[in-house]
Amino acid sequence: MDASARASFRASSFSSSATRPSASASRSLNLEVKWSDLELLERIGGGSFGDVFRAKWKQTPVAAKCLHAVSPSLDQSGDGALNAVTTGVQQQAHAEALADFKLETGILRDLRHPNICLLLGFSMEVGREVMISELAQCSLLDLLRAASAKQQPIPRRRCLRYLVELGRGMRYLHDCDPPVIHRDLKPANLLLDASNSVRISDFGLATLRQAQKQQLPQPHVPTQPPPPAGEDGGGDGGDGEFLDLTGRTGSYRFMAPEVFLDKPYGRPVDVYSFALIAYNLLENRAPFAGNKGLEAARAASKGMRPPIPRSYDERLRQLLRTSWAEEPKDRPSFAGLLDMLKAFPEGDIEPAPDATANAKGCACAVS
Repeated sequence: MDASARASFRASSFSSSATRPSASASRSLNLEVKWSDLELLERIGGGSFGDVFRAKWKQTPVAAKCLHAVSPSLDQSGDGALNAVTTGVQQQAHAEALADFKLETGILRDLRHPNICLLLGFSMEVGREVMISELAQCSLLDLLRAASAKQQPIPRRRCLRYLVELGRGMRYLHDCDPPVIHRDLKPANLLLDASNSVRISDFGLATLRQAQKQQLPQPHVPTQPPPPAGEDGGGDGGDGEFLDLTGRTGSYRFMAPEVFLDKPYGRPVDVYSFALIAYNLLENRAPFAGNKGLEAARAASKGMRPPIPRSYDERLRQLLRTSWAEEPKDRPSFAGLLDMLKAFPEGDIEPAPDATANAKGCACAVS
């Protein structure tokens, strides 16, 4: 093929590829849902951003996260100035919630892992913004509260299995390109599916590590194998740098000290949260119990940690100590944490449940 033919071939190839929709765009079209296909049944959670409902989508049970609509509430007193301020505050809050909502759907739509809550679809119709996902049985928080009320701690073998499943999901997120940092890991955001396996949810505060260099790039599974556990000093990209994120983002009780102190941080913040979740599960009590969330974060920023019971063997003690280490670079990657959990003798960790089985022994309040 001569030079002119090659040039013509390249031009025609580019033109052909330019007219084809990208894989990401195609997936977005497939994920768009119609409000008329959704039936909201009952509210099961929510907050200032909106509400989460048990729902049916095309007769399929799902969870639906709906944003609060900005209602032009009329000022009955006739004070126009007061009404304007109230409406402005509502609009600002809605705009911020909508930005988080778009970020979450942008991240979730490309994530596929057995321990990540699956996004089934979403709608960006004004006033009817909704995100639908798998309907879980309950959360780890529900399970912990039920176990505490009944004074029946969750069996250690099951706790360790939950931690393995959490670690697998987080390794997947951190190995994405660019990495996904959750930033708000806590029992309430860890759901249990019908087979009693952990699903990581609520990515409203998640961030992509290279988001400051690219405009919301979509994460994907890396084509190259990840570096060996511990090789990159806590798994923050191998280049020794941290994402320049600051600000107290997330829940205080499970917040890493560097986040509370407004220092730059990266993936090790999720490892710290993992350690406190592990303590919460194994002890059946919240870390820094007796303190409010802000007090707990302040204590952690001063180097304090929950007391490790003497009854723990050295493997568990080492897992907790390294995962909540003061220096982020001293914390292992999730690949390293999984290796540590793998070292437990067979029989110490409950086998993974049959995916077709119903949840058994789930004492949660949500069914």
